[in-house]
Amino acid sequence: MFFTPVFYRQTVGDAGYVAYKSCPPIFHEVLRDTLGDDAAKSRILDAGAGTGIVGKVLQDLGYTNVDALDISEKMLDEAKKLNVYKEFFCAALSAEPIAEIPSSQYDGLICVGTLTVGHVKPVAFDEILRVVKPGKASSQGEGDSNSKLSGMLLGIFE
Repeated sequence: MFFTPVFYRQTVGDAGYVAYKSCPPIFHEVLRDTLGDDAAKSRILDAGAGTGIVGKVLQDLGYTNVDALDISEKMLDEAKKLNVYKEFFCAALSAEPIAEIPSSQYDGLICVGTLTVGHVKPVAFDEILRVVKPGKASSQGEGDSNSKLSGMLLGIFE
């Protein structure tokens, strides 16, 4: 079952979900350390973009070259309203390659609130590695109402 945009907004607000706010600044720091001061010019994929709340935070940090990937067309329709993404991909993040995204296209990939129970499974890491350029950054984070950031995984891939 996929979340509807209205249910999603209510759940995010009511549950005190904050990972969408706390993960992008950490991701930005990693990109800046890896790519230098021009990190905000990097090509980024927001995997599991949903309604675009992570993309909005990235935009506030100066990012202008961000694409959105989500399994739900309805969620992507909501994200389009924010005018923060360049391209939109409606596909599942799984072990199967996403045909519309060539290998090594992104300088960074951020995936917040998506790699969790009932959503994307660990087999999706192969696809994450495929679309991110070697030597670049990926960030996955989960948050809950009990902590600002209950889990964070950052990696520089070689």
